[in-house]
Amino acid sequence: MQRPMFIGHEIFRHSTYGRWHPLRVPRVSTVMDLTRALGWLPSEQFITSPRAKPAALINWHTPAYISALQRVQQQQDATEQDRKRHDIGSVTNPVFPEIFS
Repeated sequence: MQRPMFIGHEIFRHSTYGRWHPLRVPRVSTVMDLTRALGWLPSEQFITSPRAKPAALINWHTPAYISALQRVQQQQDATEQDRKRHDIGSVTNPVFPEIFS
């Protein structure tokens, strides 16, 4: 039987997500640390996920949304149009330093 693989990345450990983002609780890094400490996640079962490229993201998001995220990350501010059209800058989708990274 083939052993299961864990796909993740250390970038999730360092993101701030903002104080209202649902992922602000460090779930991913906590699970990674716990499974490694228990010996359940040997290095050969961990696959470092690649960073998604904008061309791949259009399978799930519109080009306008991707562009807005990139601009908002650079400016660290969402416009009224960003909030109305994409919900960027709201409590459920807050602006934070790594919003697109």
